[in-house]
Amino acid sequence: MKNALAAIAVLFVAGCAQSCYRSAAGDVHYGFNILIPQKPNIHNLADYNIAMMDGQTIRCSGVVVLLGGTPHIVTAAHCIYDEFNNRADRFMFKFGKTLGIAAHIKDSPELDLAVFVVEEVPSGSVLTPADICSSNPDVGDVVFVAGNPGGMEDMVTHGIVSKVDDKEIYVDGNVWFGNSGGGLFGSSFCLLGISQRMMQPGNYGLFSTNDELRSFLGI
Repeated sequence: MKNALAAIAVLFVAGCAQSCYRSAAGDVHYGFNILIPQKPNIHNLADYNIAMMDGQTIRCSGVVVLLGGTPHIVTAAHCIYDEFNNRADRFMFKFGKTLGIAAHIKDSPELDLAVFVVEEVPSGSVLTPADICSSNPDVGDVVFVAGNPGGMEDMVTHGIVSKVDDKEIYVDGNVWFGNSGGGLFGSSFCLLGISQRMMQPGNYGLFSTNDELRSFLGI
């Protein structure tokens, strides 16, 4: 997977038009716009979501956030490793009908979290970053999940927080393969955690805690 993603990235860069620019490090970037909703609502949850692509197949989900004023993608660490434990240092992602490239910043297999910086998107593209919540939810809270379950893009569902411990948030809701790396959002539509695994029977989704997410991102 790593070699395949690298090949995709090289092809993408080779098509750079006059609207792109090259940083001091030699990286190629495209001009894009950042849209920050003044009053986030449930319709924004799909805008925050991206699809991590493995060729033409959706591999996982991710969430666009702003770190230091720059768009990044947060996802689950297990999404960026293949069966041979090779890590994808760059990956192609899809938002709406648009494709982009993101470059690896860091990951933690122990926390199952990873963050990539948005490196290339077509000129004029609009990225909508999610705000990150400041605390964990309470048991009984209604929460929302955005992702790409079963390869279906930008799906949003809801559930109830069943348990919160030091490591995970347990949500009684519909989470499936493809949701990994997607976001868990609170009633104010800020990002609470990242989808990491599901537990059956019981149909529970397990997510990173907000404390772990903020610590991992250094905020």
